[in-house]
Amino acid sequence: MMKLLLVSAAALFAAAPAQSQTPPPEATMPPQAPTPPQAPMPPQAPAAPAMTWMDGPPGLPAGAKMAVVSGDPGKAGDFKIQLQMPAGYAVPAHHHPTAERVQVVSGTLSYGMSDKLDRAKAKTLAAGQHVTMAAQMNHWVFADAPATLEVSGKGPFQITYMDPKDDPREAK
Repeated sequence: MMKLLLVSAAALFAAAPAQSQTPPPEATMPPQAPTPPQAPMPPQAPAAPAMTWMDGPPGLPAGAKMAVVSGDPGKAGDFKIQLQMPAGYAVPAHHHPTAERVQVVSGTLSYGMSDKLDRAKAKTLAAGQHVTMAAQMNHWVFADAPATLEVSGKGPFQITYMDPKDDPREAK
């Protein structure tokens, strides 16, 4: 009987420490309300390298600033530039030998397709919107307030004004 008592006591002592251990932390924490789903974070675009701004090309009226984003507008091949237009800036009716895509980065741009700049018939683009001017299509643009554009096309960039008097390269 004594053996049975000793074996029972040993079993109790061995089991006691296992039962006295503290439960895992999650078992003692009060239940929490579920976290509402979060909208996924939009992918972050890599930081754009700093652009070097310079006066616009001689074929555009004075006052604009331009930065080359990619390619070389003076050579054959794809190019992309940004153009900063000050308030009141206008490029009279002209065309190019290749199509050009014009996207508004900031501000608004007014434009039209005709042989003469006509503010009454202008259409307006806001930031994020774009228009593609077909090759040889006469068009014009103006900005009443500062605007930044991204212009892409195939080089070499060329511009022909409908009225030669509007061509700043011909100014004397």
